[in-house]
Amino acid sequence: MAVLACIVVAQPAHAETEKADANWTASLSGGTATVEGRGDQPFFSVGLTRNFSDGYIRLTGTHIDTRDGQGLLGAVPAKTDQLSLAGGVSFGSFNLDGYVSLGRRKFGAEAFRRITGQTINIASNGKTSAVGASLTYDAPIGQHGFFSPFAALDYSRVDTARAINAPLRGLITQKEKQDGITFTLGSTAQLLFGADDAHSIGLYGAFVTSSNATAYNRGTSPVAASRLLGALDVPGAKDSWGEYGATASFRIAKPLRLDLSVIRTAGFSSAESTSGSVGLRVSF
Repeated sequence: MAVLACIVVAQPAHAETEKADANWTASLSGGTATVEGRGDQPFFSVGLTRNFSDGYIRLTGTHIDTRDGQGLLGAVPAKTDQLSLAGGVSFGSFNLDGYVSLGRRKFGAEAFRRITGQTINIASNGKTSAVGASLTYDAPIGQHGFFSPFAALDYSRVDTARAINAPLRGLITQKEKQDGITFTLGSTAQLLFGADDAHSIGLYGAFVTSSNATAYNRGTSPVAASRLLGALDVPGAKDSWGEYGATASFRIAKPLRLDLSVIRTAGFSSAESTSGSVGLRVSF
C-alpha cells in the first residue's frame, strides 16, 4: 500500500490571507505516512504562494517514496513526483479553494529470486492526476478562536502496478488504472495565542467516503497531513472512514512560521494509517 501526500501548510484556508502585507510565501514541508504493518512512506514538498487581498494562487511540487513492495500479490514500490496548482478566494467568512494536480510514478525495479537462484528485475512507469474543490466557513469563537466546518469534493486517478507471474512471459509488472470520487465533511477548531495571536493550536475531525479506496485524494483539506492520495494497488472498492488529528503553528520570527500536523484514520477497510508533517513558511 502506498499513501501519498500533497503537503503545503497546516492551516485552514483563512490563514492564507493572514499576511496581507506580504505578497509571497515560500514553503518547505516533509513528513511520513505510516501504514500499520506496511512500513513508512516519506514525502517532502516545496511551494510558492502569491497572496492577494482576498485570495491566493499556489504552485507546489511534491516527492513521495514508497519504500517496500509486497511480493507477487502486492504493490510494486513507487516514487511519485507531483505538481499542483491551487487557488482560493474569500467571501467574508466563506472560503472557496480549488486545485488541479498532475504527476508521474516510477515503479521500482522489484527484484524477485526464483527457486533456481535467478534474479529478475521488474520496472515500469505510471501517472497520477486529480482535481477538487472545497468550501469552508470560518466562525469566530470568542476573541481568540475559530471553528471552521468544511465540505470538499475530489476526483483522482492513479496508475498502480503489481508484479504477477504471467503464463509464457514469466514475471512482469501489470499496470492498472484506478479512479474515484471522494467526499469529505469535517471541521477544524483553532485557538490563537501569544503576542498578536501569533501562534495557534487546533483539532481536526472529518468523515470521508470514496467510490474507490484504491484512489482517493483531498487536495484542499485544511490540514496538511490529511491531503492524501491513496493507492492500495489492488482492485478498488467503496469505503468510508473517519479521521482525527491535531495542528499547531508557531511564528518563529516575523516572516517565518513553523507548521505541524498529525492525522490518524479510524475505520479504514485496510490497515489504519498515521500521517505527520512538519513545515516552514517564510513570507516576503
